[in-house]
Amino acid sequence: MSLKSGSFLRHVFTLRLVSENSQISFTWRFKPMHIVILALVSVCLFFYLFKRSENAHSFEAQKYAYLQESNKELSLHVDKLREERNRLAGLVEMQNIELADRLREVEHSSAEVRNIIGLPNNRTEDSKVLPDRKRSSLSSRGVLAKNYIFLNSGGFSGIKEQIEATVKDIEKLKPSAVKYVKALKLRRSVASMIPDAIPLSGVITSPFGNRIHPVYGYVRFHSGVDIAAPFGSKIKASASGVVVESGYMSGYGNTVVISHGYGFRTLYAHCSALKASVGQKVKKGEEIASVGSTGISTGPHLHYEVIKDGVQVNPEPYFEYSEKRIDNVIARYGIN
Repeated sequence: MSLKSGSFLRHVFTLRLVSENSQISFTWRFKPMHIVILALVSVCLFFYLFKRSENAHSFEAQKYAYLQESNKELSLHVDKLREERNRLAGLVEMQNIELADRLREVEHSSAEVRNIIGLPNNRTEDSKVLPDRKRSSLSSRGVLAKNYIFLNSGGFSGIKEQIEATVKDIEKLKPSAVKYVKALKLRRSVASMIPDAIPLSGVITSPFGNRIHPVYGYVRFHSGVDIAAPFGSKIKASASGVVVESGYMSGYGNTVVISHGYGFRTLYAHCSALKASVGQKVKKGEEIASVGSTGISTGPHLHYEVIKDGVQVNPEPYFEYSEKRIDNVIARYGIN
């Protein structure tokens, strides 16, 4: 049978579906055009779903590629951070070592100045910060985060600058300190040789100058002072020097004479026992004899004289310390 396409499409077809017991039947009347439209719709739907699935797959592939690239970048960033951490750890360790070295230099310079000046050089717990390179090395990892912030804030550079400035200040002060200490030692040396210490703890019973002699009974010049004290009391050198006489002297009894330099001599008479011999170097405050009543004496006491440039002078003004007296000696003898 030959049918034209136009007439075929205009025909109506009936599709009937009947169950076996003929109780239910379904009838569907349709034209070929309906089939064509349904086929076209199905094809379009298929291509739409296929394209959507393809796009979805392409999106997932792009997303996967992006995640892979991001993961690669993150891995590189992590590696860089690790390298930076190791670099900073090394830098912190080097800075700690350098800081410890500079602190030791400051401590050494400070100790030198203290030794020059004569101050005690006692190390406190604070001075034991970063005592060696091993300790600073071990501490670098434990405080990496803090040190990282500290480095970024310029902490080490600030401390280093302060330490450098302190070292320079100490170095600048050294000449002045040496000069000052030299002058101080000179003054101490001169002061130790000036007879300004009281040789005996007692009571002055007879001053320097004219007096009625207790034995002879007439006015006679008294070339020193008499200091009464119990028998056997310690007599001490009023200044450092060298013993030039030690023995019995007419009228004075057992006597010690010390030459102190700078024109000074002192005499200690009427002693019971002599504890310093000729040529012996004695220091200010050192025991040289004991109180007695030898020679022309009426009781236990010390006859004490200060002799300046060969002339007996009143000892009492010398019982007080005088900076002016030291200055006069230094100026007179050109000591520097």
